[in-house]
Amino acid sequence: DRLLLPLIDESTRRQLLLRDAEERGDTNTVRRLERGMSKRQQYKELSDNAKTLGNDETARVYEYEAKFYEDLRADVTQDEGSYDSYLDKDEWYERQRLRAMGIIKKDDDG
Repeated sequence: DRLLLPLIDESTRRQLLLRDAEERGDTNTVRRLERGMSKRQQYKELSDNAKTLGNDETARVYEYEAKFYEDLRADVTQDEGSYDSYLDKDEWYERQRLRAMGIIKKDDDG
């Protein structure tokens, strides 16, 4: 399992590492992993929580945001900050581009 960790999606990897740290009672690692969550992972978890509570519309909004942040990333298998951020798309520019194309409305800024 450990050999596959570098090859999988960063949010999935972080969830596996978080679960492992919780099972070992390693509170320092748990806190570090929770603080280091990408926006993409935060939205994925918000979506999962909304689904659990039966809030499907809210879950869809969070899923859209998670997908938006995924699309910004040059490589979702890498942790944010582990490579040059210039390889990623710029969030502000991408929102402006999507708005200009009519894909998102002015008030849908996430």
